[in-house]
Order: sequence, then structure tokens, then C-alpha cells
Amino acid sequence: MLRAACLSLALAAWCAPALAQSYAGTYTTRNPQGNIVTLTLEQDAKGRVTGTLSGQGTTFRVEAEARPDGLAGTLSSEAGTLVLLSRLNGNELQVLLAEAGPDGRPNLQAARQIVMTRSAAQTPKSQASGSPEQQAVEFLTANAWCSFTYNQRSGTSTRERVVFRGDGTVTSQGGAETYSSGYGGTVAGQHASGNQGRWRVEGGMLQLSSGGVNWSPQPLEVTRNSNGYPILKSGGKEYMVCQ
Repeated sequence: MLRAACLSLALAAWCAPALAQSYAGTYTTRNPQGNIVTLTLEQDAKGRVTGTLSGQGTTFRVEAEARPDGLAGTLSSEAGTLVLLSRLNGNELQVLLAEAGPDGRPNLQAARQIVMTRSAAQTPKSQASGSPEQQAVEFLTANAWCSFTYNQRSGTSTRERVVFRGDGTVTSQGGAETYSSGYGGTVAGQHASGNQGRWRVEGGMLQLSSGGVNWSPQPLEVTRNSNGYPILKSGGKEYMVCQ
């Protein structure tokens, strides 16, 4: 993956539409009665969001998912469940609360909209600046990326684990399992490999170098699977967040 011939990561088109924002933090607003309402959220590397919404002695449990087009989930308590839809604009979180109709879809005509403000001390650096480069760096360094392929004809399976580190180094560790049949039966073999290089993000592009002198811009393509998790497409392979 570290060689330009086999790496085709794309930064060109994914920073804005494909990268889900971080909703982690504490948000507050005042209800019509003047009481403070507090929303506290935590978000993991896969975009799962949990937390609580509390005010006037009532607490709702939040279970949601961060998507490129916003946050979607539910608020639940002993009193019932509400559909939660929201978008983040800087430090302002626009929240839409609605009851679910008979078909399970939110009743938007009767929905209630509130605007909450996130504590400035908890604003992620990438969102405070709005820099696509910072978003790309935080996205790539947040997880290790793994790829697995299997050739049905040969029975060979390959795996690779790529880590983009904050110090500007990138490492790739791979392995393969092969099977061959002959007069002596089936023989299994294992092979391991590893590479290390340098990486950086400049001008909206991922750049790689073997020694930090000559840099090669690399295209990056990021999509999402049916569950909304990011997939990096590279050299005919698909890299997902390592489990």
C-alpha cells in the first residue's frame, strides 16, 4: 500500500460529503419556560452516538448514528420515544424532535425544533477551523485500516493493516495464506510483509514518501457501506476500520 503503484487513496471528493462530523460534546439551550436544557453526547470511531438530554427533572437516553447528512436516532425515557434528527453548523446544533407515525417514520408536521449551542471548549479542532486538511488528518489517524481479500480459485487469502500516525509515519503490515495440492496432499503456507513511509495532507491531497524527500500525491476515494461505516478504496482493495 505504501508504493504509489498500489496506493490509490482519494482526498479529492470525500472531505465534505463523506466525512461525518463529530457530535461529541455538551450542548445547552433554554426552553420557553426559561429553564436550561442540556444535551451531552459521546461518539465512537464508527459514528455511534450515545448520551442524555435532560431538563426540568426529565432525562432522555440518546441513541443515534452520525451520518454525512446529519445525526439520526432516538430519544427514549419511561414516558416514550421520540425520533431525533439534527444537523451541526459550527457550534450550533439544530435539533428536530418528532413522534413516530404508524409507519415508523417521524411525523415532521408536528415536529418541534430547537437550537442548542456547544461549549466552545469542546469544539473539535477540525470543526473550529473548518479546514479540509485537518478533517482528513483526524479521519485517517482515528483508526487503523484493514483489508482482506480471498481468491476462490487459488484459495489464497491476504490481509493488510495500515496505520496513519500523528507523527507523520505510515506503516503497512500484511500477510498471506496459500494452499497448494499435490501428490503429498494439501500444503499450507504463510507469508508476512511490512513497510513504513511518511505521509502528509497538503492542498486537499494525501501525499506519500518513502523517506520524506520525494512526495507522491495519491488519489483517495471514501464511500460508506450499508451501515454507514467508511470504506477506503485503494489499489483494487477496500479498507475498513480494523476491529
